[in-house]
Amino acid sequence: MNKNILSDNGAKPIWIGDNKVNHYVDFKTEFELKKVDCESKIYISVDTEYALFINGIFVDMGAYDDFPDKKSYDVLEVAGYLKTGKNELLIIGYSQGIGSFQYIAATPFVMFSLQSGETVINSDENVLCRENPNYTSGDTELISFQLGYSFEYDATKENDSWKNAVIVDSNIVSKEFYERPIKKCIFEPKCDCIIKAQGTLLRKAPPEATPSECYKTDYLSTVLPDEFYDSCEINGVETVLDRQKNIKLYTMDGENKSSATFSKKENTDGCYVVLDMTEMQTGLLTLELEASNGTQIEIAYGECIDDLRVRSYVVKTVGKYICKDGYQQFTHRLKRLGGRYVQLHFTKMTGRVTLTYCGFIPMLYPVTVRPINTGDRLFDKIYAVAVRTLRMCMHEHYEDCPLREQGLYGFDGLNQMLCGYYAFGETDMPRESIRLLAQGVNDKGLIPLCAPSSWEESIPMFSVAWVLALEKYYDASKDKKFVIEMAPTFKKIIATFISWLHDGIIHTPFAGKTMWNFYDWDYGLDDEERLDGINDGKLRLDAPLNFAFCVMMKSAEKLFSILGDDVSEYTNLRTMVAKKSHEIFYNKEKGLYVTYIGGNFENHYCELSQALAVLGGVNTDNDLLDKLADKDNGLIKTNLSLMYYKYEALLSNPNRYLPFVLDEIAEIWGKMLYNNATTFWETTRGEDDFFKSASLCHGWSAIPAYVFGKFLNDNFDI
Repeated sequence: MNKNILSDNGAKPIWIGDNKVNHYVDFKTEFELKKVDCESKIYISVDTEYALFINGIFVDMGAYDDFPDKKSYDVLEVAGYLKTGKNELLIIGYSQGIGSFQYIAATPFVMFSLQSGETVINSDENVLCRENPNYTSGDTELISFQLGYSFEYDATKENDSWKNAVIVDSNIVSKEFYERPIKKCIFEPKCDCIIKAQGTLLRKAPPEATPSECYKTDYLSTVLPDEFYDSCEINGVETVLDRQKNIKLYTMDGENKSSATFSKKENTDGCYVVLDMTEMQTGLLTLELEASNGTQIEIAYGECIDDLRVRSYVVKTVGKYICKDGYQQFTHRLKRLGGRYVQLHFTKMTGRVTLTYCGFIPMLYPVTVRPINTGDRLFDKIYAVAVRTLRMCMHEHYEDCPLREQGLYGFDGLNQMLCGYYAFGETDMPRESIRLLAQGVNDKGLIPLCAPSSWEESIPMFSVAWVLALEKYYDASKDKKFVIEMAPTFKKIIATFISWLHDGIIHTPFAGKTMWNFYDWDYGLDDEERLDGINDGKLRLDAPLNFAFCVMMKSAEKLFSILGDDVSEYTNLRTMVAKKSHEIFYNKEKGLYVTYIGGNFENHYCELSQALAVLGGVNTDNDLLDKLADKDNGLIKTNLSLMYYKYEALLSNPNRYLPFVLDEIAEIWGKMLYNNATTFWETTRGEDDFFKSASLCHGWSAIPAYVFGKFLNDNFDI
C-alpha cells in the first residue's frame, strides 16, 4: 500500500454533515505564516472534483478519475499564492453522488494538507464549511447519464452561515492513496469568440421548466447587428456597427477586446446571442458581462448549429446563470465542457446587458506534438486535425469525446494510444488508462465498458482491445514491470475466452443485461437486440469474435513470453480456433467469411471479419486483402472506430496496399475537412448519427496519425 501522506500529516476527510447528489460545498480556513517557504505544497484528495483558491486567487482544479478504494491525491506548488501574515484557503468541493462513465458514487469528502516550511495546515473539524450559496445542489438536470449533472448558478445569493466541518468515514484514511500518476492539465488563454447571430426570443416554457426545456422551446427571431445592439466597443472605443460583419469579443493575442451592449425589445421576453469559438474546444466555460440584478441566462454549448440553434435536445448541454447587478465574471470550474458554439438566452432583463466574453478557457493535457511532413498538403492537414482530435480527448485519461461522455473505453483507448505513441511519444497516459481499465475488470473476467464506472455492461471486443493495447504499450515503452503488474488481468481475460470454447470454436456468450456482443456501429454489427434469441436456446457463432480471439492470442503469446511462460498451449489453442473458424465461416464461392452462423444475419458479410481473419492468421491470402481493398466489394463497410483493424490488415503488405489506404484516408477524412471539421467525427455520418447525438470530436477517429506516423515518417519510432 502506498503511503498516505495526507493522513500521515494529520489530515482528516471532511464534509458538511449531510449528503446530497450534485453537492457543492465550500471549505475555508485561515492561517498565519511568518515566512513563505519556496517549496510550499498542498496535497489534496476529493470524492469527485475540487476548485482551490488561496487568498482569493484560483490555483487549480480537476481531480484524477479513480476508484473509491484507491484514491489519488494532487500535489500542487503553492508558494506563489502565499504571503507572510494572514492567509486564506478556500476549496469548493463537489460530490456528484450518482454513478456515471467517469465516476463511481462513494462517500463525499475533501482531504488536504498544506505545508510551508514547518507550518502544516490540515483538513479537520476546525475547518469551516457551508453549502455553496450560488450553485444549486441536489437532483437537477443531467447533461447525460454518462456525464452527470449540468450546472445552475445564482450570483445574487449570499450565505455567510459557516459552521465547522464534520469528520466523515474514518475508513477513507485506510484506503490505498497514491499520487496522481499523470501530469495535471494546463490552461491556455481564452479562445477566440465571434458573435454569429443575435435576436429576440419569446418564452413558451412554464416557470417550472428546466433550463434545457426553456432553451429548446424558446421562439427565436433574428435581428441584424445594427438594429440589435445599442452599441459596440473595441478596446474601449465605440465603433460603428456593420450589418455585414461579425463582432469578435476576444482574440488570443489580446489586441482586440470588444464588448457588445443590447437590451430587451418591445413585445419580447428577451434576447439571444450565438457565439462561435471558431473550432472545437474543451475546457472551462467562462462568462464576462455587465447586467442588472436577476437577469437570467440559459447557456447552451455544443458542436453544431444545424438546427438553427446549438443542438441540446438529446444531450442536455444547457446550464443556467442568474446575474447580480453590475460587472461580473463567472467560470464554471467543477466540470470540463466541450463544444464549438455557445448560445445565450437572456430573459428577465430589467436593464441593458454588455457582453464582454463567453467561451471556453481551453484545458489540455501537456504533450509535445511531433511535427510531420508527408509531402502532401491534405495529409499534413489531416494529421494536424487528427492530433488535435486526440488532444481534445485526453485529460485525466483517454476519453471518447469531450461533449457528452468523457469516458475511457477500452475499444477507443487502443486507437488513441497507438496514435499517441507517434504523435506525442508519450507513454504515461496510455499506461494509466490501461491500469484504470484493469482495475474495473469484472467477475466475468472482462474489461468494463468504461473505467472508472459503475456501469455493469461489458463488451468482449473491448477486452480484446485491452490485451492488444498492453502489448503495444510494451512495444512503445519496454516496461516489463508494468506487464508483470497487469499479468493477473490479462490471464483472467484469456481464461474467460477459453471458457467459451466448445469443439474448437467460441460459442457467442449469452448477452442478457451485462453482456453486449458489439462489433461496429453499422448494420448487423451493433447487436442492438443484445442477442435476445439466445435466450430461446438458439446458438449463434460469430466470426468477428473467433477471429478477434486469434488476434488477441497473438498478443497474449508475446506477453506470456515476456513473463517467461511457456506459450505452446496458447499457440495450439489459437491454431485450433483459426482452423475451425476457417472451416465454419469461409464461403468458397464468395472467397469471403460470413459474419454469423445462426441468428438473424446469416447472409451478412463485412469488412471487419475479413480484416480480423488476416490479423488472426486465419487467412493471409492476397485475394482476401484484394477484396478488402476494393471500394466496391459489396461488404458492410468498416466505420471509423474499427479502421485500425482494416488498415493494419492491409498494411501487413504495405508495398501493395499503402496507396489504397492513403487514398481512402484522403477520401474519408478529407470529406470531413471539406465539411468544415476542426476535429474528426464519431462516424462518417457526422452530427446526424445516433438520433442527432453523434460527436463531432471522437478520439478513435484520429487513426490517420498512426498510419502516417508509422508509414510516412522515418523519424517516428516506438
